[in-house]
Amino acid sequence: MLPHTNPKVSELTERQRWYVLPEHNDRESSMPLGLRTFGHALLEKVPSLKVTQRAANTKLWVYHPHETYMRGWIGYGDFRQDPQDRVDTYWIFSRNIQNNRYGWGDGQFMRNSKKLDKAIQIAATALSPWDLSEIGQMTWNDMSSSRSKENDRLLDESQKIISPYLDNTHSYRMEGFKTLLDELENLVAEVNRGSPYKWLNDSFGGDLHKYFELRRKNNSILNRTDYAMVLAWVERNALQTVMVDSHNSWGYKEGYGHKTYPLDEIPEDLMGKMSVLHNVDKNTYIPDVGVRVAEEVYYVYQS
Repeated sequence: MLPHTNPKVSELTERQRWYVLPEHNDRESSMPLGLRTFGHALLEKVPSLKVTQRAANTKLWVYHPHETYMRGWIGYGDFRQDPQDRVDTYWIFSRNIQNNRYGWGDGQFMRNSKKLDKAIQIAATALSPWDLSEIGQMTWNDMSSSRSKENDRLLDESQKIISPYLDNTHSYRMEGFKTLLDELENLVAEVNRGSPYKWLNDSFGGDLHKYFELRRKNNSILNRTDYAMVLAWVERNALQTVMVDSHNSWGYKEGYGHKTYPLDEIPEDLMGKMSVLHNVDKNTYIPDVGVRVAEEVYYVYQS
């Protein structure tokens, strides 16, 4: 299980990126001495990490500047839910922590210690880099809902085009016109290939062309025989990929065939589809191509 909100490094303001942790002896700082001590000790333990303040002065968010998502936060104080007596300790918030004392809220992902060395040990382990399976868990529903939304849009658009010619027949009754529609689709294809046939009603011919194009895209969603997709994530100047079954209605399932590519060695077909998705709005599903669900996260169909 992952926290409901997972802030991105790109969401930090310039001031937050240039944040400097106050020194132990800084008497002007409003930050608790315990948190300053904790922060400096963690940065000494893991020098590649950075810390910053986003709101409360009792917390420091921890991140790596070249990663997509922040790793969590450390704090000093009493973050228990409804404590009887206040007891200040060192706290760590991370998606890797499962605290069964709480069934809701941030408490599920928090652990504390009265001892600084123990807190540093917990933080160094729990505040780890995100992996591709976690990205899949976090973005799976976005991919699935984007595909469903595009399917519904295509059905609605095609219905608006064809229904005036079929006495406002609803889309769920269109199977009754299958023979007629198949013949019309064949006729449209022949006209597009240069057949001498001329439409008695040019607007009808144009509408049929639009309708069958929408239906083709819709069928590419509903009638796929291969739902394998590449989950691709740009992280730390490389592209991580894994194959997933996008038709799994139970949510993200561990993928297979994990590969990592330097950014200048991404396969041409994969790079082309990612470029197409990069140039449209996030969560815009394109049939036979895929969808970009986050800043650097793509679900792409194989050719």
